[in-house]
Amino acid sequence: MHFARIDAVYHEACDVFNPGWNGETVSEWHEALALASHPVSLSLLIISAFAIWRRSLWIALATSLLWAIWTGHIFVADIVNDARRTATDLGCVGHSTLFIRLAIALCAGMTLYTAYIRLRRSHLRRH
Repeated sequence: MHFARIDAVYHEACDVFNPGWNGETVSEWHEALALASHPVSLSLLIISAFAIWRRSLWIALATSLLWAIWTGHIFVADIVNDARRTATDLGCVGHSTLFIRLAIALCAGMTLYTAYIRLRRSHLRRH
């Protein structure tokens, strides 16, 4: 009886976080793609592209702050939400660490690129 209840909780966690799960373990790449296709991530990607296109350090910094809030939300949800941890342990949800690392790399690259452009422009104005 006790094991049937545990199995029901496990399957409920997978039904909530990955409906239609086929039983295969979800990799970090699949989870990163799923998180990247979320509307918030897509919006932040568009704003990041705009910051790079405009070569604006301030937009890049503001976008990096928004990325930090979004990835922080994902990180905290992974830790605090027991059902999500259960789903991750079962393999129906992948770990979000790859997505968070890619977001950090994007923010670092975007900020360094726009800072370099800004520094180069100020250097050219002086000479």
